[in-house]
Amino acid sequence: MQNSTPTSLRFIAVVAMFFAATATATDTSLRDPQAEARLKDMSDFMGQLSGFSADALVSDERIMADGFKLSVLRSGSLKVQRPDKFFFERRGLARDQAFYFDGKQLGILANRLGLAVELPVSGDIEVALDTLTLTLGAELPARDLVSADLYQPLMEPVQESAALGVVEINGVACRQLAFRTDEVDWQIWIAEGDQPLPCRYSITSKWVYAAPQFTVTFSDWQINPRFTETDFQMAVPEGIETVDVEIFVEKLSQEEAPE
Repeated sequence: MQNSTPTSLRFIAVVAMFFAATATATDTSLRDPQAEARLKDMSDFMGQLSGFSADALVSDERIMADGFKLSVLRSGSLKVQRPDKFFFERRGLARDQAFYFDGKQLGILANRLGLAVELPVSGDIEVALDTLTLTLGAELPARDLVSADLYQPLMEPVQESAALGVVEINGVACRQLAFRTDEVDWQIWIAEGDQPLPCRYSITSKWVYAAPQFTVTFSDWQINPRFTETDFQMAVPEGIETVDVEIFVEKLSQEEAPE
């Protein structure tokens, strides 16, 4: 049997060199062209898609007041129809939420709270996501991945980059890439082959106490699927109350953490 130790040692050495270096915003010696080219491949491929869907598993680390680090797990799915439609859902121990946008109305359904809210929003996906963040405080950490041009916003603050090799995630061979910025370190695993879709995306808030990490793992990608209008329109179930934005935000903030 072939000894795999040299390969492991080389991998560890690459990681050590990547994270030991001290970078400046203008230091290009710490930038890996192969890593950045593969990220650009993914950006170009996803940017030309008219639509896509996937399942997702999220691990969101929370730091308790006593320093106890917990991993909050959520499952979910997404559907995107460019330029102006999306559906996201996330399900956890305490939260069961769905987000709908059909190009005219932005709807959020919070099943565990028994509440829903609707907002008139005209524009594309980016406008709707900005409204979620500014009006409701519903920041989506991986929102760059649904952008039509994700390369520029992801790469603009990058100081270091590295390609770390190929690993298997959910039966798919994925190339691991690592990036460093002033505020966060992030990694992305991109499928090999002619459909460079994201397999996993991880963000580490390195200057926050205990460096919590957000990770989303994707599966069951569908490229340019056939959607219907009802996929992006919120139908409020019986027993769910539709309320004003102020009430919805107040109740949402009262949900206990962690999930």
